[in-house]
Amino acid sequence: MDRAGSGKAGPALILGAALLGLGLGAYAIERIIPRRPMLRGRVIYRDGDYEIRDYPAFHALEMSLYGGREDALQRAFERVSGADRDGERPAALLDPVMQSRRSNAADGDDTGFTHGRWSVRVPLSAARAADCGFESVDPRLRVISVPAQRVAVLRFTSTEDVAFGINRVMLEDFVEDEGLEAEGPVFYAYYGLSRALPFGRQHEVLLPVSP
Repeated sequence: MDRAGSGKAGPALILGAALLGLGLGAYAIERIIPRRPMLRGRVIYRDGDYEIRDYPAFHALEMSLYGGREDALQRAFERVSGADRDGERPAALLDPVMQSRRSNAADGDDTGFTHGRWSVRVPLSAARAADCGFESVDPRLRVISVPAQRVAVLRFTSTEDVAFGINRVMLEDFVEDEGLEAEGPVFYAYYGLSRALPFGRQHEVLLPVSP
């Protein structure tokens, strides 16, 4: 009887050890790979996961390319990060990485994110925006100036494409219900993209609105 009981406990012990290992791995990543500093906006309104923020003007490193949402995001982010490492001076990239769709898939699909032209931008620290020498690293990269703007925000954590489409529609409905006027394309914002594992990653939908 004792032997049977201990045999049944074996899988539970293995599962517990595996979960402990994952937790320790996530903690180690938190210690080894520090979070990047953030571009911060001033929150002027909050309702649950919805916010309205005022962002200051900033510079960003931007790249445009074709692909699915996730594929385009990863390829652009890897190239931007590589350019930062190879540039004349490191740039101090900031969170969040921002992505917007410039054109839809050929079949007109507006929710599947299967293919399209995407713009991916990464904010730069104010002190390093003008002297990093990116143009000599990759001609597809450009430093852009983004004006101060007010944005409506919806936070979420799912990584599924359908969640990005649903949250975009929910944010657009929120903007309309609040009597605000959209003033630009929707952006998807990614925090912690440089981390090896997705633990604790947060995503947002951003929509510029009139002040």
